[in-house]
Amino acid sequence: MRRIKKLVIVILVAAFLINGFAVNMLPVKAGSVYNPSNTIIFTEKVEDIIGTPGETTHVKLPVRATADYIQDPRISVDITDMQFNVENIKLTGEGYTEANPPKGISNFSTTYIEFDLKVKETAKISNKKMKVQIEYVGFNLDTNRQETFNIDLPSVNFVILKEKEPAQLTIDSVSLNNATIGNTTELAFTIKNEGEISSFNTMFRVEGYEAAGLIPEYSKLKQEAGSEGKMQSGETYRVKLPVTVSATATPGTKTLSIFTDYKDIDGNVYTNETKIYINITENNLTPAIEIESTKYAGELKSGSEFVLITTIKNEGVADAENVEVSVEGLGTSSFIPNYTADTIDVGTLEYNSKRDVRIPLIVPKEATSGLKEITVKITYSDDTDVVYTKTSKLYLEVVAVDDTAASKPKLIISNFTTDVEELRAGNTFNFIFDIYNTHTSLNAKNIKVTVSQADNIFSVTKGSNTFYINQIPAGEKIENSIELKVKSDATTKAYPIEIKIEYEYDGAEANPATGEIGETVTETINLQAVENARPVVENVYVGSWDVPVINQPTVLTFEFYNMGKSTLNNVYATVQGDFLLNTGSMYFIGNVEAGYSEYAELEVIPTLEGLSKGTLQILIFVVGVPATRKVILKAHKRKLRKIEDANLGD
Repeated sequence: MRRIKKLVIVILVAAFLINGFAVNMLPVKAGSVYNPSNTIIFTEKVEDIIGTPGETTHVKLPVRATADYIQDPRISVDITDMQFNVENIKLTGEGYTEANPPKGISNFSTTYIEFDLKVKETAKISNKKMKVQIEYVGFNLDTNRQETFNIDLPSVNFVILKEKEPAQLTIDSVSLNNATIGNTTELAFTIKNEGEISSFNTMFRVEGYEAAGLIPEYSKLKQEAGSEGKMQSGETYRVKLPVTVSATATPGTKTLSIFTDYKDIDGNVYTNETKIYINITENNLTPAIEIESTKYAGELKSGSEFVLITTIKNEGVADAENVEVSVEGLGTSSFIPNYTADTIDVGTLEYNSKRDVRIPLIVPKEATSGLKEITVKITYSDDTDVVYTKTSKLYLEVVAVDDTAASKPKLIISNFTTDVEELRAGNTFNFIFDIYNTHTSLNAKNIKVTVSQADNIFSVTKGSNTFYINQIPAGEKIENSIELKVKSDATTKAYPIEIKIEYEYDGAEANPATGEIGETVTETINLQAVENARPVVENVYVGSWDVPVINQPTVLTFEFYNMGKSTLNNVYATVQGDFLLNTGSMYFIGNVEAGYSEYAELEVIPTLEGLSKGTLQILIFVVGVPATRKVILKAHKRKLRKIEDANLGD
């Protein structure tokens, strides 16, 4: 019937053309006619296509159309959820050349569809159906017009039998030669990719310098490793960083952390931390200057000049060269220098000798009475030009200008602490502070102390926030303690506590404006509160495409939410139970801001057949491992078959 229909159309078209009539028809591309029964088959047996991570596999499929010839087909390979990319799709056949390839798929002989599969480095073990589709334009005799048609090739299995080990950046060959206090040396180590997969955007940084007593002599603290951040499998990268051992460092073994951050080809981000241990030795042939004593003559009254005599001594075993003394903390509220240079030059101070350094100062006219803090700073060097610094805080008392007026004691908070290290929201703690009477002869008496916090972050647990002290003798201090509670919804930050002290003293006169007798002083102290962290773990899944198998890596994913009000720093995930974590004892998530979440994906290895239980951040999860015995039996059968084949060969 279809042949008759085609013949009738041809006759009609010819008749119209002969008679000079115009025919309103769609142009038909030569060679392709749609046949609903047309399919594509393999003319030979096609085996599973085996892919190797990081390599390119060439595919050659022998095909033939079962009905009509297919002209100018467009061939596509579906890469959805596949672990490869497709390149160089082409048609070949016997009798054809690269310059003159087949124009279509034959319906009487074999045509080959060829292409390359570029398998991803990170490809996992899998067995999936690969979909190849033919699209072409043909003339549909039923609708009398050209249309686009699609035919699927028979399915082919794409199999990956082996995975590559992920990138593993290790630190080795660590050296810090001549790490003597005061010396400048070089911290060197080697970064190596021990895995089988390349790392990209590879960066490294060293942390812990300050605690170890080291000073980095380079400005870019986070640097690139490898060639433009890429480190291939087995590649090494030698790092050399200039550092100085601080003059204030202490000898002994110190710890530094080397962090490596990198991505894989899929953009997944990883961070490794490696702790290294270095040894700092003491330089026994160095100078060591100490302040032995300070003194000055007379009372320090506003507007007066005086000389602060500081006795320094070299208690080291080498001469101190280029000794200079300066005073920090000067200003109109304390003292101003009565010398023009920035520092006072002392010159060389031989070991086991001492010298008086005269520092001329002026008490400003606007200076108020009371203790003033200044810092005496001494810099010097040894014979190798290593520079050392010594500082010492001094407290000098300024007295009132009028001697006719009675001097008065001044109460200050000289020290404060808490009985716990962490002031967590909702918890109680003891706030301990010392009140010091700085006067040399007058006692403070009838003292009223009030402790308050404006936002009520710290509140008194019992009784009143006000208490009384009978007296504080001149030059003495009294320790006070008050129990406070941290507000339950406090966020992590420092909060000011106000301590108001009202007191009297002998000789105090009434204030002419208020009629009150005595003095009032208010001091503010900041205390750090820590909020109750609210981490939440949800959507825990084990396994991806396949059922988890004992002693085989599988993927564990979860989402970590920070439901609190402050950033959670250095978040780690640990897995305990019938599993091993592929990355070691823990998985680093990083910092998670308040109200945000992080998606985590890590590899775990089940160690128990059946239902394996484990704990992730206080969350219990259960996973089945049912396919173990089947895998073991198959492996055993394969081993027996190899032995049998070997015997037959003999």
